[in-house]
Amino acid sequence: MSAEIFIKNEAKNRLRGKWIESIVGMLVLLFMPMITLLFVMTAYGIIDDVEDFGDIFTTEPMKGVFFVALHLLAVASLILLSPLYPGFARLYSKAAAGEDTQLSDMFYFYDNKHLYKTALSFMSGLLVKGAAIFMACELPALMTLLASDSSEAITTIGYILAFIGAVGAFAIVHRFAFSVMLFSYYNYDHSAAVKTGAAVARASVSKLLKLSVTFIPWMLLTFFVVPFLYIFPYMTCSYFVSLKYLITDYRRTAEINSAPIADEIIANKEITNIVDEKTDNALDESVNKNADGSTDKNTDNSDNDPASDGIAEERPASESNDDMPAVDTE
Repeated sequence: MSAEIFIKNEAKNRLRGKWIESIVGMLVLLFMPMITLLFVMTAYGIIDDVEDFGDIFTTEPMKGVFFVALHLLAVASLILLSPLYPGFARLYSKAAAGEDTQLSDMFYFYDNKHLYKTALSFMSGLLVKGAAIFMACELPALMTLLASDSSEAITTIGYILAFIGAVGAFAIVHRFAFSVMLFSYYNYDHSAAVKTGAAVARASVSKLLKLSVTFIPWMLLTFFVVPFLYIFPYMTCSYFVSLKYLITDYRRTAEINSAPIADEIIANKEITNIVDEKTDNALDESVNKNADGSTDKNTDNSDNDPASDGIAEERPASESNDDMPAVDTE
């Protein structure tokens, strides 16, 4: 059995009893770009009857103001709703790990201001980087097509460059997928998620590309509504199952080889050890005080609570699935 078939079979098993949450989560995720697209389409609908767009602010100033305002709303909606992406990643990461899922996982980063601000900062950084790299990938194709002057040879070159840019965009998307999963499920901070995600992505782009190719026949069926509702969760869960194994294998390899990028991983383990040590010390201190009769048995030990020191624990091994068997995806 190939690694791709193994992963796809596991994804189907993991989705049992979770189809409703997976489908609704997918529809919620699609809501965000639809809102952004609605603002953009409305903006161009307003200026549809304007003959010279360059003179819009002199001939139709109010239409120009609405045009700019709607584009700003489109960008704002894209940014403000971006924490839905790590929420979506959390939902599917839990499904891929065989954990119980709820639709509320989609809105995990809307629970409080701290989570929302953290997710907003993380996703804003990824969106800016992704947009810049995507434009850089497609810029040669755009320049070539604009300079083609109806030349078939130059136009063909432009389309080839556009395809190459699309491949580069895929590399960007799958690189960020690792980062988002590390951030939303494994509780890595912004910097560690980006660095480790990039390192894992460099080592696994060919493996995810092979998995993507196996879904081409399925994607051809997405012209029908019902297959789409089945294919998208199935394909997405397969990706997250693959990400889970690739991240687990990388974490093990990085710890063994003491790779430089593994500093964040090792630091997270040290944090967990510090938490355990601080908790043990707090318990010992409490027992000693009670033995001396200086403190009541129910004394509040919040001062010794690791969470009060701002220490964020890494997801426990039982939740992060480090104990699951590694898969040879070659």
